[in-house]
Amino acid sequence: MADIAASMLENSLRAFKTQDVELAKATAARDDEVDKLFYAVWVELIDMMAKDTSLVSRATYLLFLVR
Repeated sequence: MADIAASMLENSLRAFKTQDVELAKATAARDDEVDKLFYAVWVELIDMMAKDTSLVSRATYLLFLVR
């Protein structure tokens, strides 16, 4: 997820600098991909916390990190 976000940032800056509308659109389209990955991680962490409350503190930190 971080690699995709970093790539999106690079492409956004490149699209802005070169005024490349197609690159900007392609970059924006990848946002849904990152959202899906975030949601999958979020669901997994919530499920883990529900099953084992000793993980709540550590999993909460991870939730903040992935956002």
